[in-house]
Amino acid sequence: MFLITSAAYIGQEFSSEFGRLPPAFLPVGNRRLYRYQREVLPANERIVLSLPEAFELPEYDRRILEQLNIEPLFLPEGLSLGESVICALNLLGHANGPIRILHGDTLIYDLPTEAEDIITLSPVDDNYAWAIYDSEQTPPLSQLQESDLVTRRAESVVNGYFSFSDARLLIQSITRARGNFIDGINRYAAAKPLKPLECQEWFDFGHLHTYYRSKTHVSTTRVFNQMAIENGVVQKRSHKRQKMRAEAHWFASLPTELKRFTPNYLGALDDDEQPGYAIEYLYLTSLNEMWVFGNLPAFVWRRIGTACLDFFMQCRQHVAPEDTEIAPAKLFGDKTTERLALFAKENRIDLNHPWHLNGKPLPNLNQIAANALDAIPAASSGTIVHGDLCFSNILYDFRSQQIKVIDPRGLDNKDNLTVYGNPDYDLAKFAHSVVGRYDFIIAGYYQLTQDGYSLEFNLPTTETHDQVEALFLTRSAQGLGRNEQQLLAMQVHLFLSMLPLHNDDERRQMALLANALRLYQRLQALSLAETK
Repeated sequence: MFLITSAAYIGQEFSSEFGRLPPAFLPVGNRRLYRYQREVLPANERIVLSLPEAFELPEYDRRILEQLNIEPLFLPEGLSLGESVICALNLLGHANGPIRILHGDTLIYDLPTEAEDIITLSPVDDNYAWAIYDSEQTPPLSQLQESDLVTRRAESVVNGYFSFSDARLLIQSITRARGNFIDGINRYAAAKPLKPLECQEWFDFGHLHTYYRSKTHVSTTRVFNQMAIENGVVQKRSHKRQKMRAEAHWFASLPTELKRFTPNYLGALDDDEQPGYAIEYLYLTSLNEMWVFGNLPAFVWRRIGTACLDFFMQCRQHVAPEDTEIAPAKLFGDKTTERLALFAKENRIDLNHPWHLNGKPLPNLNQIAANALDAIPAASSGTIVHGDLCFSNILYDFRSQQIKVIDPRGLDNKDNLTVYGNPDYDLAKFAHSVVGRYDFIIAGYYQLTQDGYSLEFNLPTTETHDQVEALFLTRSAQGLGRNEQQLLAMQVHLFLSMLPLHNDDERRQMALLANALRLYQRLQALSLAETK
């Protein structure tokens, strides 16, 4: 049996950025850490994940844990690590045979899962109070003290994985050590010596800066992008040459007063096959990770929203040339028509066939697109825009309370390089994360069933998500001049137009379609209420 120890909450330095979470629930890429941990553990072993007793396990995580054959085990809070291990083994009735323990903040790709009576070590460069193991010393396992950090630097430290052949002896050893995990392991090792094995592919998510550094080894970029992160620099390349040139041009052409909203641009990378550019790597979290996987209170999101509004307002200070294309029919209507035709051809869907969502009838997709387009307002003028301002392209710096934007579009509808466009498009992309819950769908957090042209669809939500959405709608109407109906209409087009871009996953495609229908239902309800 494998026990992933995650029955205590992350520390204060983490919780200020993610909310109160167990360590195995930290966001990494576009998933939680426990999903990566499951991938390195044997498929045929029993795996238990200990969690704090008061932790409210989201329903979508409960389903994922079930799919991964991970058993959640809720333990009383306030226990030491050793007490937590004893409590877990007693509740599970696991007193015979081997037990393997992986700390909840730890990921090891070269995990020696078959070996017994071992303790794994890894080399470190950081100066933390790690535990060290030396089989020549008595006792062999010890915790580095603050004085040790000044006078010595451990070359290899205990990395958070332990394998014991005798669970009963481990329980007895920790019990005799009064619940002290390290002393308990030393008692165990006195009876059954532990062999130290070194692992090279250890990633520590237990400290804030090691968390961000470990995250750099997990990439969520699409197949047409290649990213290399080294020495604080991101090099991004792609076979899509015009896309890369556009992004580089956007960063290079941004006015000085807007550069505080971006990482430092370090220049273009000339390569005929795979051009690209380099920017500063920022050890920050994207909004989509905080939105989907975090547990931040609404007042923190209010502060984040203020930083985003600042970016919107600053961009609008830079008016575009008069010939900039900003007509909704071009930005939304034509693109949606073209993309829907492609989606229908690839999936053999009749665009003139009506739909049902959650038992309620809806028009056909052509009619939905036409009706939504009628509700999209015309912009008074073009401004500087990001062009793809969804949550995954926005980083938040809690120290400066500012956002940093990445991965701009930098192209107009004719694929010309530009920093200008319709400011409503940026607002719509932002809304499709807040209101449209796009990032939940990309993370796979939805329920969907399909029967022909009838869909049953549900997205998870919390009181905090609903509060943040309401705050955004109010600020959009008061500060940016766009009401809920207008935002919904633009989002309907965004979700319809993205359908063929997700043809690598048919289920996700249908979830995005269902979400477009959900937003259209809201638009219909508001329009109907307005006429009464």
